[in-house]
Amino acid sequence: MRSREVREDTLGKGKFLLDLYRKALTLPDQDLYDYFLDHAVNLTKSKIGFFHFVSNDQKTIALTTWNKEALKNCTANYVNHYPMAEAGNWADRIRFKRPIIYNDFKNSPHQKGLPKGHVPLKRMLGIPIIEKGKTKAIFGVGNKKAPYTQRDIDQLELIGTELNRIITQRRADAELLESKEKYQLLFENMVDGFAFCQMIYDKQDKPRDFICLEVNQAFERILRVKKEHVLGKKATEVFRGFRNVDPHILNTLGLVASTGLEEKFELFIEPLKIWLAASAYSPQRGYFAVIVEDITQRKKAEEALKESEGQLKRSQEIAHVGSWELDLVANKLVWTDEVYRIFGLKPLEFDATYETFLSCVHPDDREIVDKTFNASLDEGNDNYEIDHRAVRKDTGEIRFVHEKCSHIRDKFGEVIRSVGMVQDITERKKAEQALRESEERLQLKLDSVLSPDIEIGENDLSNIIDVPSLQATMDHLYEVTNMGFALIDLKGKVLVGTGWQDICTKFHRVNPRTCKNCIESDIELSSGLKKGQISLYKCKNNMWDVVTPLFIGDKHVGNVFFGQFFFDDEVPNRELFAAQAEKYGFNKEEYLAAFDRIPRFSRKSIQELMVFYSRFSELVSKISHSNLKLAKNLNLQKELQEKLEDKAAEVEEYASQMEKLAEERARKLKDAERLSAIGATAGMVGHDIRNPLQAITGDIYLARLEIAKLPDNTSKQSMEESMLSIEENILYINKIVADLQDFAKPLNPRREQVNLSKAITDALAMVVVPKNIKVTINSDEKITALTADSTMIKRILVNLAQNAVQAMPKGGKLTITTTTKRHGIEIAIQDTGEGIPQEVQSKLFTPLMTTKSKGQGFGLAVVKRMTEAMGGTVTFETESGTGTKFILKFPA
Repeated sequence: MRSREVREDTLGKGKFLLDLYRKALTLPDQDLYDYFLDHAVNLTKSKIGFFHFVSNDQKTIALTTWNKEALKNCTANYVNHYPMAEAGNWADRIRFKRPIIYNDFKNSPHQKGLPKGHVPLKRMLGIPIIEKGKTKAIFGVGNKKAPYTQRDIDQLELIGTELNRIITQRRADAELLESKEKYQLLFENMVDGFAFCQMIYDKQDKPRDFICLEVNQAFERILRVKKEHVLGKKATEVFRGFRNVDPHILNTLGLVASTGLEEKFELFIEPLKIWLAASAYSPQRGYFAVIVEDITQRKKAEEALKESEGQLKRSQEIAHVGSWELDLVANKLVWTDEVYRIFGLKPLEFDATYETFLSCVHPDDREIVDKTFNASLDEGNDNYEIDHRAVRKDTGEIRFVHEKCSHIRDKFGEVIRSVGMVQDITERKKAEQALRESEERLQLKLDSVLSPDIEIGENDLSNIIDVPSLQATMDHLYEVTNMGFALIDLKGKVLVGTGWQDICTKFHRVNPRTCKNCIESDIELSSGLKKGQISLYKCKNNMWDVVTPLFIGDKHVGNVFFGQFFFDDEVPNRELFAAQAEKYGFNKEEYLAAFDRIPRFSRKSIQELMVFYSRFSELVSKISHSNLKLAKNLNLQKELQEKLEDKAAEVEEYASQMEKLAEERARKLKDAERLSAIGATAGMVGHDIRNPLQAITGDIYLARLEIAKLPDNTSKQSMEESMLSIEENILYINKIVADLQDFAKPLNPRREQVNLSKAITDALAMVVVPKNIKVTINSDEKITALTADSTMIKRILVNLAQNAVQAMPKGGKLTITTTTKRHGIEIAIQDTGEGIPQEVQSKLFTPLMTTKSKGQGFGLAVVKRMTEAMGGTVTFETESGTGTKFILKFPA
């Protein structure tokens, strides 16, 4: 008889458990708990039963359900959550973590009294459902006619264990479903395109094609394809011109799929005229996932920047202007190429530091340059200018530069960065110096010529003739005739000379004794000549010279020479010159080599040349004489002075134009460098943060599937909690990346019909809203759709909702309201936070402006850019202690 009862109990339990699992497939949670509780009451032949959950901290009991009999006879008022501290002995199963039987409830221990209206209790059996050392739930039965026994405990524990398994599985399924929904939402709202593909290999295991298994909306938009036309198709069937793509790309993807290595590359899609940045990885062998970003605008910007930098570089080279920037905190100096050229340095050979710069300054100017710079810092000056000399490192040449500097200060007024320009003004300085010297020479000549106490013939020859012009003329003559020329005054000073022989320049004019011979020959042997007379003689160093006098008026002021030659019909005395080498201590071999180079001329050529020089001398005489007389005319002096002043004004105007050009180019360089930094940062974020981020998202999705297959235990729950935390942080990082890229890239909004209600719902799904914040959506039923860019609308709503949540750390209300106005549609996002401080309201939409400890300061700047790009406006209303409302207005 006993064995038959056991078999019947076993069959009954088995049938119930089977029914319980079937019910779990269709019934909601509450109905499932009621079904379970009814069976527990019937199984133990009790009258009443209850089922409640316990909080994770074991301090609160969530009153869940009672059986119908208990509810029929109970009129007590209950709250949903019952504190453990106030619970009587019916909660002992939680305290002791074991089943409790009170067959004489009236006299049972630990009583705290029943609430008024509670159903009377005679007997009670309570069972705890324990998991990981904590009571997860409790259920119990009461008022059985016979006393409760261990058999009742065994029966209830068995079915309670199975119910716990069902509850655990249901919660895991719900979390997985929520995770999948979040993943799908994140997947579909990715800014970058994503594709999951299977690689196709030929018989030699070489990649020849691939099949797209999954793509997101961004992939469709970037590649201009539809998902239904892509999934399950080969790339060669879907993408026009795929076979014309660089074979290296297909080989790279094949390598990723077969080895698991990650690869990054860029490619140009000729049919679409777009550039893509791709990052590929393999979640499993034979497959690959690729993230693609449209970088066409960035490529165009880079090309434009290169062109701009090239133009700036060419402009700086033409104007001899370079720019620099000094980071005083890091002691790092950045120079443009023209600065390196001005200082004679090579970028790869010298570190640009302030000390390097000072080493390039002329030693005599170094102290004043350093003092000027430091004084501008110490005295609070915002800028300074200075001219100084620099010594080129490569040649040792001294150059003149003009420096101009401006300081940038932090919020405390401390200089943290200095920017400036360097202009090579050497040619201007030389022109100014030449102009001064010319003025001095002219003044000296005029003072001398116009002096009433000095006759024309008493002036120095150098004050009478234009020595530089005459020297240039005779240089050209020597290039044509190869016959030299010399103009020497009566004191033996050589004023003009061409065609001097090495034997003179390297030997005779260097040695004091032979140089004395030269001067004596120039003065003594040529003295006493008359106008037009030509004299041929051998100098005291034994070479032929020919001389004709130069007269100014009737005064002999100098001589025109041609010398240092032999006649071609004579045999020079080589032994005589060898003896001279020994006599004067010359290197005999070099001296005789110079002797061998002495030119030979015919007597007829010399005669004709000297006739020319005689006439040339007479011509110079007449011109010089006329110029001297003309110089006495004061009107010429006035005209000359005016010309000099005009020239000086032109030089000053040129310098001013060069400085303005330098300032303009420096400003453009700073703007270009700023845009490049943001573009580089955005590019870096897109490639070095977002690509791994998307890969992590894909891996988490796959990991979720694997974790779901694991048996229920402590490790599984810990892994699921970690996955949830990672997903929340991915959403936050994705927002920061999106804000930065949206701020940096050009905005080209699409015009499409946007379901505003769905857009708000999708946006809120991407924001983690704490339980202490109540969300209310008030939608105007008249609004069917908004003409705008759906992706930008979601981004704007996500940013404003996220800001509202962060403004209410202690909880509050988040209200989103859409209304139809006369000229368009209005969306209001309102919170009940602390409001926006007065001092930051004017800068609220400024990039990098944030009052939060967690944030980059791009969120509201992106909101403003996107709203205005779609033809809308964004404003806000705020009140301290009441909250803030952001108002978006879009045209109808």
